[in-house]
Amino acid sequence: MNPKKTLIVLFLQVFCIGFAQNEKMVKENETKIVFKNVDFYSIDKQDPKRAAFYLQKLINSEDFDFNLYEPEILYRKAIIELQKKEYLNAVGFLKKAIIGFEKTNNINKIGKCEKNLGLANEALNNRSEALKSYLNAEKKLNINDLPSLYSNLAGLYSGLGDNKTAFMYAYKSYNLIIKVNNELGLIESNNILGYLYFEEKNYIKAFEFYNNSLLLSKKNKLPYYEAIAKVNIATIENKLNKDTKAIEQYLDAKKLLTKEKYYDDEIAAININLAESFLNLNDVKNAEKYALECYNYCLLKNNNNLKCNIELTIGKINISKGDINKAITYFNKALETSTKFNFDEITSEVYLKLSKVYEKKNGGNLAFDYYKKYSEIKDKLVKKEQLNNTEELQIRFDVSQYKQNLKVKTQEIELLKYKSEQTKYKYAFMFFLIAGLTFFAYRQNKIIKISKRNEVYKTEIAELKEDALNKEVEFKNKQVIEFALQIQEQNKLLSDFKQKLAAIRSSVKEIDDVEKIKKLQIQINDSIVLNNEKVQLNSEIKNSQESFLFNLKNKFPDLNEKEIQITTYLRLNFNTKQISTQLNIGEQSVNNYRTSIRKKLKISKDVNLNEFLKEV
Repeated sequence: MNPKKTLIVLFLQVFCIGFAQNEKMVKENETKIVFKNVDFYSIDKQDPKRAAFYLQKLINSEDFDFNLYEPEILYRKAIIELQKKEYLNAVGFLKKAIIGFEKTNNINKIGKCEKNLGLANEALNNRSEALKSYLNAEKKLNINDLPSLYSNLAGLYSGLGDNKTAFMYAYKSYNLIIKVNNELGLIESNNILGYLYFEEKNYIKAFEFYNNSLLLSKKNKLPYYEAIAKVNIATIENKLNKDTKAIEQYLDAKKLLTKEKYYDDEIAAININLAESFLNLNDVKNAEKYALECYNYCLLKNNNNLKCNIELTIGKINISKGDINKAITYFNKALETSTKFNFDEITSEVYLKLSKVYEKKNGGNLAFDYYKKYSEIKDKLVKKEQLNNTEELQIRFDVSQYKQNLKVKTQEIELLKYKSEQTKYKYAFMFFLIAGLTFFAYRQNKIIKISKRNEVYKTEIAELKEDALNKEVEFKNKQVIEFALQIQEQNKLLSDFKQKLAAIRSSVKEIDDVEKIKKLQIQINDSIVLNNEKVQLNSEIKNSQESFLFNLKNKFPDLNEKEIQITTYLRLNFNTKQISTQLNIGEQSVNNYRTSIRKKLKISKDVNLNEFLKEV
C-alpha cells in the first residue's frame, strides 16, 4: 500500500476512535446532569412530578443505555414514589436497585437504598423491618448521609416510646451535621429534636429547635421547610393557648406552600388547624371558612383521613353556632367515614360528641347508647394501645436480637479478616523464608566456588613463587660459581703479586722498603684467606639451601621470600649484624623479621630459633 494512503487510513481510525470516546464522555456527562436535576427536584424541592418528568425524558432519549444505569434509575424512581406516598411501589423499586448496586459493589448506594427502604416500611407501619433496614444502612453510608439516617432512627424510636434512644440518635445526627456543615440536614435535625422535646412537653426547648429550623430555612430560601417550621411553632402556641399567634404562623405557612406545587394535602391540614384555632377564639366565621375550604378539597381528592377530621371540626363549629341538627349531620358523616376506614380514635371522639349533643337535646336513650359505644371504642383503643405496647416491646426485643446477631456477624467477619490477614502474613513469611534460603544457598554455592577458585589461585601462586624461588636459587648458584671463579682468579693474581714481591724484597737493601713490602705481603695473604672463606661460605649456603628450602616451604608455606633468606642465614649461625650486611638492611629490620618468623613458625620465645631451624 502507498505510504500516504496508509497514513490517511491510520489518521481516520484514530480520529474515529477519539470521536467515539469523546461522544461517550459527553453522553455520560449529560446523564449525570439529568440525575442531578432529578435529585434536586425530588429531594431539595420536594417536587416529585417534575423529577419524574426529567427521569422519564432521560429514559426515552435516544441511545440511552438503560441496562448500564438501571440501578440509578430504579433508585430515583423509588425516591419519587416515596414523595408521592406510594410506599409499596417504592419498596419494590428499592429492592431491585439494591440487587443492581450489589453487582457493582456500590456500598454507599446500597446504604442509601436501605435507608429509604426503612422510610417506606415505617410509613407502611412495618416498624420492625424499618429498623432492620436502618441498621443495615448505618454500616454502609458515608459520613454525609448518616445524619438523616440517625434522624429517621430517632423518629422511629420515639414512635416505639423509647425516648432515651430517640434522643441519642437525634443528637448523634445533630453533632454529625454540624461537623460536615450540612445546613439542609441541620434543618431536619432541629425539627426532629423539637418534636422529641414537644412530646416530652418541654415546649421551651421544642420552640428553640423549631425556631432554629425556621431561621435556617429562611437563610437557605427553602419555603417547604420554612412552612414546616412555622406549623411546628404554631402547634406549640396552640398547646400554650396562644391561638392568635398560632393562627399567624399557620397563615404564613399556608402562604409559603401555596406558592409551591404538590402540597395540597399539607395546605388542607393547615386549614383544619386554622379552623380549630379560630374556633378556640370563638371566631366561628373564620373557623367555618377554613373548615369548608378543607372539606371541599377532601371531597375533590377523596382524602378520607382529612375528611373525617374536618367533618368532626365542622360539627363542633355548628355546635358553637347553635345548629345542633347540622352538627349531628356532620358528626354522623365523620362517624360513617371513620367506621369505614377504621379510624378508631376519631370514631371514639365522634361518639362522645354525639352523646353530649343528644344529652343537650334531652335524648337520654341516644345519649346513653352513644356513650356506651364511646366506652366500647375506648376500651378497644386501650386494648389496642396495650397490644401496640406489646408489639413495641417485641420490636425492641427483635431489634436487640438483630443488633446482637449483627454484632456477632461483624465479629465473625472481623475474625475472618484477621485470619485472612494472618494467612497472608504466613504466606509472606514463607515466601521471604524460601527466598532467603534460596539466596543463602545461592550465596553459599557462590562462596564455595570462589573458595575453590581461590585455592586454585593460591596453588598457582605457590607454584609460581616456588618456581621463582628455584630460579632465584639457580641464579644464585650461578652467581656462587661465578664468584668462586672470580675469587680463584683474584687469588691466582695475588699469588703472582706475592712471588714478585718476594723477588723484589730479596734485592731491596733499604730496611723501610723491606718493611713496606713485608706489610704488603701480609695484606695479600689476608685477602687470599678471606677469599677462600667467602668461597667456603657460599658453598655452604648453596648446599644448605638445596635441602633446607624444600623442607621449609613445604612445612611453612606462609613465609615470604625475605623471611626464607633470613631463616637460611640463621641456620648457618649468622648473627644480626652479618645478616644485615649480607641483605643490605638495618639490624632492627632483621629483628622484626625474626619476630614475624617466630609467629609463622608458631614457636615460643623459650625455643632457640637457630636450633629449631637446624631441625627442619
